[in-house]
Amino acid sequence: MTDILTRQPSCPTSAKARTAAGLAAIFAAVLALAACGDDPENQSGGETPAKLAAAAKGKVEAAGGPLRIRSRVGSYLAGRHAEAENDFGAAADFYLRLLESDPENPALLDRTMLLTLSDGRVKEAVALSERILKKNPDSAMARMTLAVWAAGQDRYDEAEPHFRKLPRQGLSDIVVPMALAWARFGQGKKDEAVKSLLDEKSEHGFKTFYDLHLALMYDLKGDAEKAAESYKEASGANAQPPARLVAAHASFLARNGKRPEAIELVEAYLENNPRSDLLQELKRQLVSGAEIPPTVASARDGLAEAMFDLASVFFRENAAKRAMIYGRLALIAHPDFDIALMLIAEVQASNELYEEAAATLRRVSEKSPLNWSARLRLAETLVRLEKIDASIRELERLSQERKRDADPLIQMGDTLRAKERFPEAVKAYDRAFERVEAQGEGSAKYRWALYYSRGIALERAKKWERAEKDFLKALELEPDQPYVLNYLGYSWVEKGLNLKKARGMIEKAVAQRPDDGYIVDSLGWVLYKLGKYGEAVEPL
Repeated sequence: MTDILTRQPSCPTSAKARTAAGLAAIFAAVLALAACGDDPENQSGGETPAKLAAAAKGKVEAAGGPLRIRSRVGSYLAGRHAEAENDFGAAADFYLRLLESDPENPALLDRTMLLTLSDGRVKEAVALSERILKKNPDSAMARMTLAVWAAGQDRYDEAEPHFRKLPRQGLSDIVVPMALAWARFGQGKKDEAVKSLLDEKSEHGFKTFYDLHLALMYDLKGDAEKAAESYKEASGANAQPPARLVAAHASFLARNGKRPEAIELVEAYLENNPRSDLLQELKRQLVSGAEIPPTVASARDGLAEAMFDLASVFFRENAAKRAMIYGRLALIAHPDFDIALMLIAEVQASNELYEEAAATLRRVSEKSPLNWSARLRLAETLVRLEKIDASIRELERLSQERKRDADPLIQMGDTLRAKERFPEAVKAYDRAFERVEAQGEGSAKYRWALYYSRGIALERAKKWERAEKDFLKALELEPDQPYVLNYLGYSWVEKGLNLKKARGMIEKAVAQRPDDGYIVDSLGWVLYKLGKYGEAVEPL
């Protein structure tokens, strides 16, 4: 596999070897740049590695404002550092500056284009792609970017030739045929688009993807009978169909007079995946009788769906950079594509780019079915930014908007507990329990966690009698839960209560989590308290 940003093959080498190889490459590049002569632009300008690193994060303050990298070497090193930190925006800025002095460098053009694309700077990415293709017509990502850009402007006749010229290898062998089919569909060549996908489906093993996009095309064409067949084929190919497929199928059923079947389909998925934001929101809409929009309303939407499908595959495979690129391509085709915004925000958060993640989440439309979950994630992201009170305010607004929904209050309690604001956390959990109990919401597995969380907050708020009752209730619902067994057992040991019973509970927890240091430590402590000093040595 080749890294889409670095163009370097990934090998199963040790971390130390990879680091050494990376440093060697950087120093080789620095020597090459430094060999350009006595041009003042090539002097270091006194930029230390620490300053370069901070500049890459945009956090250095000086008399004249943020540190300006004056040298080509400095721009390169700072760009590499920012890229290694997955700070695509900062990396793109440094490489754009470097391009000013070396505008024809093909490797630099490629890298900068991918970084601007990853940062969502579409116009810059498109302009760089045009420059790249003039020099290298075989550049797949530049061509893909221009193709999707053209389709996003409804210029499908321009997009189609680009898609046809793209190589068919690896995972692109899935997405290119779908992209090409949607470009044809957008030109009104609907039958040709469908036939091309049918042909691809017969030759490849990616049945679910092709059946889904065939169903979307038939649906958009108004051929309900064939759409229904394709949705059933796509769902039947998986013991557990993807959430996106279930949502599209349920939307089709609801719009074709089969809302009860749509609800049944969604509920079947939620039985095994109760925390799916997308399907939980769709269920609310279906039950309320709300109008359900089609998953795909245009060829551009279909193309965006294809890009998102590949982005989600990369994300599941922990290939975050590739996921970001294809997520951005989905947004070029469909700028308000809510689920792509959610994926991009998740990638940004995983890279600790919390400001960027918060900005992305705020882009999810108020009318989107995913707005609720986007705001819950925004509240979580604000915590990462140490904006605790802002997070609590957002959660309070959410709790007032849906007065029967416990999720915002549970998240509020978790946030306050994590910040050791235990009395406030207890109040939030108490409010959540009122809603859970009033509605009979959730299964035993859902409720035990709430008892456990409130029990911790109560114990830390020095309200032991209530805390003990919550821990015991959690164990009544989930008798073998190792974390509850450990917490209650350890608490008893600390208070000198029920030591023999505590030992049995902690031993049961250790049997399930033998590598958890906290739980093993509890075993050593209870043995010590029981006077079993010899037995206590090993676990301690």
